Amino acid sequence: HNLAIANHAYFRGDWESARKNCDLSLAYWGEDRRTMGVRVRVECQTGMMKEAASWLDKMRHTEGYNEFFTATLLYVALVTESPEIIDEALKVSNENRVPTHRNRISALSALIDRAIAALLLKDVSAAAKVYEDLLPHEAVHWWPPVTGVLGDLARLTKSLDAADRHTARAVEQASRANFRPTLGWLNLQWTDILIERNQSGDHEKAHKYQDEALSIARELGMKPLTERILRRREILRA
Repeated sequence: HNLAIANHAYFRGDWESARKNCDLSLAYWGEDRRTMGVRVRVECQTGMMKEAASWLDKMRHTEGYNEFFTATLLYVALVTESPEIIDEALKVSNENRVPTHRNRISALSALIDRAIAALLLKDVSAAAKVYEDLLPHEAVHWWPPVTGVLGDLARLTKSLDAADRHTARAVEQASRANFRPTLGWLNLQWTDILIERNQSGDHEKAHKYQDEALSIARELGMKPLTERILRRREILRA
């Protein structure tokens, strides 16, 4: 129960509630990789990288729920862009591939992991393949939104109109759920797509979505997102 509350608090950006309920969950369950994974994400989102590294190290030395460890590593690699974490995430992802036939949830989780690995590697061929495999699942209620992942994959393969459509749907889903941290990252993703596409009106839209992303990041104390937006802002000005 506390794990579910922690997870939902995380998606809302209520970091203190997420931390409190992670602690309560760990007090009851002991060394549970699922709970540790939520705590890693909380500390990573808020830029508490020493704490995130400490919890990640605890996950490395705990057994069970390998798929949660894999997903957490891939997430941290995306947020931090750390070469060491990226290498470890890709290695663990290859070692812990979930059989896609096990059940529907495992199949979708495995596809998301493959998608993130392709994005980290900037592997256009792999991205195109997993895009086609993931596309039938676009409407599935999943978090992060499947359609947002599809948007990132489409951008990598230079299908920028498709990337725009997918990301717009993901932003709508995140807004409806009031999952503001995800909305902040998606607005930045949308900004990057529009800058790259560079059609009439895209520059103005990119400014708007970048401002929205920065507002969320500052309000919620999301240091990695804030820093990335400010780096992108220099590109947009240029």
